[in-house]
Amino acid sequence: MSQYQSGYPFPFRAADTGGFAGRGAAGLHLPLVYNTSGYDSLDTLRMLDGIIDIYLPDIRYAASKWGKEYSGVPDYVERDREAIKEMFRHVGNLVTDDDGSPGVA
Repeated sequence: MSQYQSGYPFPFRAADTGGFAGRGAAGLHLPLVYNTSGYDSLDTLRMLDGIIDIYLPDIRYAASKWGKEYSGVPDYVERDREAIKEMFRHVGNLVTDDDGSPGVA
């Protein structure tokens, strides 16, 4: 089963997130960036809510027929759009300072 068929590119994602949730209290103030294909399940993204600061989805196909042909998934565009909406719900618009650093207006 490919990552696209499962919808979980990293099945162990839940175990990975625990150490990052309290990073600010531990003095780590670097933004966390999640680079993804965009074909994420909503469950996976909901586990990342409040942890990820910047999402970088690689939107690979603009038509589901290409997702089916090249990645074997018939619902790429629909799933990707749902994922992008969920990512935006988490972080909103990217805010940067004058130097382009995230998180400071």
